Amino acid sequence: MKTYNDTVDTGLLGERRVVGYLKKMGYTIERYNTYSSQRVKGDICVKSKDKSYDIEIKTEKANKHGNFFIEVVSNSHTDAPGWLHYCNADLLIYNFLDEDRIFCFDMKDLKRWSKHNITKFPQKVQYSCNQQNETIGYCVPIPTLTSEVKCKIHEVKTWTK
Repeated sequence: MKTYNDTVDTGLLGERRVVGYLKKMGYTIERYNTYSSQRVKGDICVKSKDKSYDIEIKTEKANKHGNFFIEVVSNSHTDAPGWLHYCNADLLIYNFLDEDRIFCFDMKDLKRWSKHNITKFPQKVQYSCNQQNETIGYCVPIPTLTSEVKCKIHEVKTWTK
């Protein structure tokens, strides 16, 4: 079982990969460094000449099951809501480190879709990390979510892994 530090390391690798890709695409990146900013806005703010986007980045080491894990409860012991409910980022970037692509979802569209569809999929308790809280989410097949929610898939094999 992974430790909490393994999970943090995976998240940092994923963030570096996404930030490197976005910088190569010409965007300016600002990291949110406070817990409250990250919970509400996401991990980073991406700026171009005329627009800015708050982005939440989710990373898994490997795409083992062909699903996205959509977190609805962050801590089952306290019933703390998961990122689907509390995060108000503009975009969600989902990243599997063993693949040469990242998935960029419109967060508002994902939330709208989830209200009517999320419970159609298997609910799972995440045991991948040896920590006290249990995370609960839904396992949504990649082809389903990418076809039913606004999503752009970016190839990143020439950037960083």
